[in-house]
Amino acid sequence: MKHILPVCFISLMVLVTGSGAPPDTPELLGKTWRVTFQTKYYGPLEARVHFSTQSDGLHASTNSAAAAILRKLPGTAELKGGLPDEVFDLVFSHRNGSELTGKMVSPWSDREVVLSLAGGQFSGEIKSGGFRGTFSGVLETGDGPIRDFPAIERQLEQVIAARVFDHSALASNKYLGFVRDMQAVAMVSRDDLDFALGFFLARAGLPFSHTDLRRSHQTAEAMMAGFDQMQAGDDAVKLSITQNIATLRISTMMGRDTIQNVTKAFGDIHRQQAKALIVDLRGNGGGAFAIKPLIEHLIQAPLDAGYFVARKWTDAHGTLPTKEEILGVEPWEGMSIISFWRDVQSNDLLRLQFYPADPGFSGPVYVLMDKSSASATEIAIAALKAAKRVTLIGEKTAGQVLSQSPTDLGGGYVLNLPIANYVTLDFGQLEGTGLSPDVACPSAEALSRATKLAKAAIR
Repeated sequence: MKHILPVCFISLMVLVTGSGAPPDTPELLGKTWRVTFQTKYYGPLEARVHFSTQSDGLHASTNSAAAAILRKLPGTAELKGGLPDEVFDLVFSHRNGSELTGKMVSPWSDREVVLSLAGGQFSGEIKSGGFRGTFSGVLETGDGPIRDFPAIERQLEQVIAARVFDHSALASNKYLGFVRDMQAVAMVSRDDLDFALGFFLARAGLPFSHTDLRRSHQTAEAMMAGFDQMQAGDDAVKLSITQNIATLRISTMMGRDTIQNVTKAFGDIHRQQAKALIVDLRGNGGGAFAIKPLIEHLIQAPLDAGYFVARKWTDAHGTLPTKEEILGVEPWEGMSIISFWRDVQSNDLLRLQFYPADPGFSGPVYVLMDKSSASATEIAIAALKAAKRVTLIGEKTAGQVLSQSPTDLGGGYVLNLPIANYVTLDFGQLEGTGLSPDVACPSAEALSRATKLAKAAIR
């Protein structure tokens, strides 16, 4: 899934409803506050914030030195209206004692926000959206850059050069432009907001997908150790059966429980004797091995789907392998993400083969997809299309089919980098191309279109 980090420098505007004047908060003024945003998607990002009273309210903002550079980065063109002076505003419209409530206002959307004052510090929460999480502020005396951002940027370049799946990408104009942009951002960044937003706006110019940056309390090694045991929750897989039509909604391919629940769903479909199946993969950004039961309960013969190719092959050969070379490799077997990352980098090629599983479903199958269906989800869709088992309905998929793994950069930053490319045997490379639907329609209409087709098929 793609996220653009919506922050560079902050303005928190505090208004008291009906007062016509800024709130009386002398404990916040004339001081420097170090604010930590404990975000869900981007980890803990820190910045220094200064409060000042202005005619329209109490403002708090960072002293960003990167704004002029950020406005020129490739991702800025994707922002509606470009990058405004205040890209991250908290507007508090109500105060009750020490608690201020309001919304985060940005070019993206409004989010509910709460801030509580408590003596020499404050805390708060952004309750939804990409910046969902808590934040807190404590008094700060420093005024230099929070971290050594040029050193972090240099490490970023070194990691990409050593591990990216195709070394030829490093000589492309797109990649060299990304490097220049990040060097410029790092030289002027004073806080995590400058640096992190710089990355997310600069990466839009990269010649490959699956490149993410976040801060974490854990090292990359500790993060990887938990992937194999990850649980996605019961909401990741939802099954309903109405009038002999089963609808299986899968929102992620991550999680041991997702694998189990997809398998269970096919058992329920078999027991309830559904005659048609709709598989809803809209918005599914991928993940890992939940694609295995999804594919194997629908195919009726062994299927060679494709292969992963990483630096060991590309460094030695410079071109993709022939079909004969691929079929000469033993199929990879396993259900461990950690083992996959190790093997895909140590072997020349990793060949994917799927085998029919009981109980199988042999009725008509309709797969719903859209521009957010990505990565492992696209691998599954391509395999089912190659097996001639599905009708694809909706929008073209994302075309982002690389395998990424995390690496530490220092300063608490972790880079997720694509270490392998996936290529199908039937449709070639999916990265940058995606898969087109058999029945094209807006994502919101895909389910109704599939339902009509399923009803007609089982009449």
